[in-house]
Amino acid sequence: MHLHGTICWIIAVHAFYHKDGIYGILTQSIGLPPSKALKIASGYGLPFCLGASMWSAMEIASCAMNVFEAIFWSVTRKVLPTDWAPQDEFDPTRYPPLFTMPWTRETMCDFWGRGWHALFRRDLVFCAALPISKLFQRFGKSASQIAGLMGAMALSGFMHEYAISSIGRAHWHYEIVAFFMHCALVMLVECLLERYTKYKIRGTFGMLWTYGWLMYLGKPGMDLWIQRGLGEGITPVSQWSWKKFVFPAGTLMPNEWLDVFIPF
Repeated sequence: MHLHGTICWIIAVHAFYHKDGIYGILTQSIGLPPSKALKIASGYGLPFCLGASMWSAMEIASCAMNVFEAIFWSVTRKVLPTDWAPQDEFDPTRYPPLFTMPWTRETMCDFWGRGWHALFRRDLVFCAALPISKLFQRFGKSASQIAGLMGAMALSGFMHEYAISSIGRAHWHYEIVAFFMHCALVMLVECLLERYTKYKIRGTFGMLWTYGWLMYLGKPGMDLWIQRGLGEGITPVSQWSWKKFVFPAGTLMPNEWLDVFIPF
């Protein structure tokens, strides 16, 4: 996981510092012949690398927290009074991985429902999906389910949009919201297709279907993040210390943090 995230972030940093991005790296540094098809395809390279790096960092952070929980649980059972200490052994099944092999998901429903992290699932369900589905119950069960789905994805989009807008006090452009809403429409198509034709998208085609849509729909939002300053002030790879390469998710950490974890 660390190796995968480090490689993707190295590519992303090089792309940030090249005036033509990944397309320039491929044609000028590697020597591939310029073409319109390569330019279009390479336009998705930076969003992919950024997304993969963030996924890797979140997974590593989650694993680190799980390890801390296990150590804390074990220590407190030994040092705290009996009335205060946990009575049961540490149960690792209560701390599953943050992500569940998202790269194996064959439908958009499977990706968002099981593959991607569920940190805000409870919030999205109780603050959006359930209330909105209740409002649409008068129109039937299907309309209620569709409204709940759209509401949950819309709230997720607004949460992400607010986060990135608050950093730079930028105006809202709603590309992030549009990404989540379009994903909801793709999920709706998958459900309708399976319900009325009994055909379920799966296999290699399913993976191409899922990640093709994610890359296509996610690019405008990622481009907007880059325009708002994502990537500015990043240290060039040539100036990285060895700590960034060896510490898990160290490529995304400030040097001050790394010095705390590795004080030598």
